[in-house]
Amino acid sequence: MLNYEDDKIAAAFRESLTRSLGSADRAKEVLTAYTITEDMHGEDALKSVLQFANDISFFIPVLNYGHCWSGNAFIYHFNEPNSWDGPWKGYATHLLDVSYLFQNYNEALSEPQRAVASQFARDLVAFSCGRAPWPVFKYETKDFYARVYGGQGTDNSGQVATVLIPHTRTERSETISNLMRSIPADDLSRAWGSFMAGH
Repeated sequence: MLNYEDDKIAAAFRESLTRSLGSADRAKEVLTAYTITEDMHGEDALKSVLQFANDISFFIPVLNYGHCWSGNAFIYHFNEPNSWDGPWKGYATHLLDVSYLFQNYNEALSEPQRAVASQFARDLVAFSCGRAPWPVFKYETKDFYARVYGGQGTDNSGQVATVLIPHTRTERSETISNLMRSIPADDLSRAWGSFMAGH
């Protein structure tokens, strides 16, 4: 959906951030936080830009919903790496969790990956039937539980764990949280929307 050439994406992102955030200094804060420089290889720049996109479009909204939800919230992180050949092999990718949930490709998964798929499906069916698949995420009591499926490295790949966040097992950095101390999340979200729209 990004209509930018890989080798020009860092410069385009900087220019867009400068316009939407209203200053070169604020744009530089974002670029520095995500180690995006204009001399980066295009594919590396794209991956860093997409890390920002993931943080502001998915990670922060999930935490905000969890904080504001008056009922029981259940948060999970699907970190199992994509095992199919291509540019995103080795990364947890969008919609990979759906193939694990419906188990359409079990024959292409390793035994540990099939175990993650099976646990993931059991947990979501339990949730759909009104049962708690793991402890709730409750802002009022500071019970920040999250379920983590898979992860990078041999210790985490194929494993399922329930942790209190923040926790290294979630593989989520504090980059976006630190950045939001000086630039409000709404401004960052609007800036991403502007970039996606080609502005």
